[in-house]
Amino acid sequence: MGQYKARYTSKAILKIFLTCVFCYLFFPSNIIHADQNRSYFDTLIEYSKRDSISDSILMKSEKLVDQILKSKKSSPQESVTYYFGLICLKSSSDKGVSSYIEYLISQEGSAEEELSFRFEPIFFKHPKTVLSVITTEHPTHQRTLLNHIGWGFLNNTESVTKANYKNKFFEKNQEVKNLYPKYRTEIDHIFREIDQYFNWVENKKNKN
Repeated sequence: MGQYKARYTSKAILKIFLTCVFCYLFFPSNIIHADQNRSYFDTLIEYSKRDSISDSILMKSEKLVDQILKSKKSSPQESVTYYFGLICLKSSSDKGVSSYIEYLISQEGSAEEELSFRFEPIFFKHPKTVLSVITTEHPTHQRTLLNHIGWGFLNNTESVTKANYKNKFFEKNQEVKNLYPKYRTEIDHIFREIDQYFNWVENKKNKN
């Protein structure tokens, strides 16, 4: 009789355990979590549509991005980078530059192309601030950030070729050309990255 009770108790415990696991995986808590994550994202989108972003909205956006990225499950399909990049671009102060650069560094190793596409317009809007911040970073981060500018430029610029890319680069903001003597090392790094791309394209054509 005691053995029967022990066996029955073990089965009951197992049943309760499996029920708890099922509820944890499939019950409304996951749905609530997904809805909350969607709410964070919708707020981020709403901020990105504003004409100007104050420092307080920028700080709120940073927290929203943290909340969204912490959630591995049920994250929106749209790119967080796209909307956060717009917010940093519209920032009414240089804090938008620092905020996006911090975000870029936190995403180092990611293959997401949107990281570069959003950084390029920020660079051409605030070239002096961007270059100044980059030079304070670790050399590894410096190379990554400069590469992002190069790749963003190639994607966001129409009719760019190996023969005209330097002119088009400086045409986007005359201030960049004025800054070239001071930041020659950094801008030349960007140019080398762009050159490598065109060399790769040429080599690919020749092989075909």
